[in-house]
Amino acid sequence: IFCQAQHGKPQPLWLNESVFTQMQELADFSMMALFHGKEAQKLTAGLLVGELRDNMLTKTKAPSNPDKAYFYSAHDITVSALLNALELSNGLQPPYASAVILELYSDAGNHFFKVVYRNDSSNTTYSGEEEPVDLTPNFTGCQGKSPCPFSAFQEFAETVVPKDFLKECGVQSGSSSLSKETKTVIIAGFSIGGLLIIVLLVVVIVLCRRRLKSDYHPIGSESSP
Repeated sequence: IFCQAQHGKPQPLWLNESVFTQMQELADFSMMALFHGKEAQKLTAGLLVGELRDNMLTKTKAPSNPDKAYFYSAHDITVSALLNALELSNGLQPPYASAVILELYSDAGNHFFKVVYRNDSSNTTYSGEEEPVDLTPNFTGCQGKSPCPFSAFQEFAETVVPKDFLKECGVQSGSSSLSKETKTVIIAGFSIGGLLIIVLLVVVIVLCRRRLKSDYHPIGSESSP
């Protein structure tokens, strides 16, 4: 329904602004639930944070490196995972054309970074209030500053980048089997997801029935001629 709305497609008759808002809130909640807690953030985006850190670290050590930019294509769930791992999420599902941008600066041998978030696909001018939001002041260790010393990003990365991804994910050495704890988490995740889907379906069914009832009108008895 969200995709259809974005592309201007016809919407179901039972859909109104109130129902759409409730569905969007459920979608936001279900996505944020995937990345709740430091362990979940490490396993979903920790490796990506580590790669971003390593790319910037390589540039600081070798300024002559010809690589000036790295681009990653991703879905909204990846963008949300990264923002949550960086503790910068606004709790909302990223819209179309969202982008998390990490910028590295050098000044007299010192290195700084910025994290900006472009979360409005209607933005085409990058001017005035339409510029991407600078999230750097809210980054852990930056103390409200932007740009922020690169050392703050390195220190934070140590808390979110897995030391041994397979081990922390519950995969036993030399085996593809998962630990009992990991299986429990997976089952719980599917259970919660299924429950949310059921709740959503119930809400939709109830609203549809109410709409159908409101569309029917009693027909008064009339005598035959």
